Amino acid sequence: MIFAPLVVNTNIMQMEKIITADTSTEIWQQVRSDFNAENDWLLYNATIKYVGKEILLTIDIDPGGGFEGGFATTSFRSRLAEDPGFHFAVHHQGFLDEIGKFLGFQDVETGYPEFDKQVMVKTDNENLTRLLFADPQARTVFQSLSQFNCSIRENKSGDTTDSYYLELYVEEAITDIPLLANIYDAFLQILTTLENLDHAFRISTN
Repeated sequence: MIFAPLVVNTNIMQMEKIITADTSTEIWQQVRSDFNAENDWLLYNATIKYVGKEILLTIDIDPGGGFEGGFATTSFRSRLAEDPGFHFAVHHQGFLDEIGKFLGFQDVETGYPEFDKQVMVKTDNENLTRLLFADPQARTVFQSLSQFNCSIRENKSGDTTDSYYLELYVEEAITDIPLLANIYDAFLQILTTLENLDHAFRISTN
């Protein structure tokens, strides 16, 4: 396991990490060590390199001040190797964001009753979205979250999309290590399934 030097900006209490690990246990041992090393951090970024994937973990805490309210978020984000050929967005029942503005998307049920009770799914490819959530452990994690959104995002240069990302965004600063590890595992499972989908199959089912 390789650790990059820890950078702490004392003005905003920010930590930047690169974690290269051979096992999942090593990842979370290092994250726990980071948390314990600086009690007053407000922004934690860690690029996790594991099983050939790079996933950016960001935990952002703004305590607010004066008349401004604070906020806290946790996100996992990973760049996709290519255009996935379809889009989806999943969020907890009652979570409101720009998901309702997606054009060409339809509300679907995955066929997994407990999952469908807890989350809303929008996609332009129902079959492929079902495949993404075939893993029961991943479904259990996502349906337990509140105030979250998981979707494929586009990064644009002007009017042109130059890259695609899978992103999970939670409106909570999650610092509990076992919970973070479970969410990371679920995100990694979805990412791996997404990248393993056969390109020809994706095109034929669009």
